[in-house]
Amino acid sequence: MCLATLAVLISASIFTVVSPSPLAYQNHGGPLMNQVDLCILACDACYKGESLLMCANTCIRDGGKMALKWGSTCQYFINGRN
Repeated sequence: MCLATLAVLISASIFTVVSPSPLAYQNHGGPLMNQVDLCILACDACYKGESLLMCANTCIRDGGKMALKWGSTCQYFINGRN
C-alpha cells in the first residue's frame, strides 16, 4: 500500500472517532435556538446522570446563563456563560 493511501485511511479513521460539538448543528434555515436550549445541549454533551439533571435545571432557572462552577468543568460554557 502506498504511503499516501495509508495517510488518507489513518486520517479518515481519526475523524470518524471524534464526536463533533452538538452546538455546531444550528439550523440556519429556521429560527436560531434560544439560549436555554443551547445551554441544555451543552449540559448533555458534558454531563450524564444526576449532573446532567442539575445542569439542565440550572439552565432553565437562570435563563441559559451559567455560573463559573459549570464553566470550569464543561468546555462548552465559555467564561461562565453559554
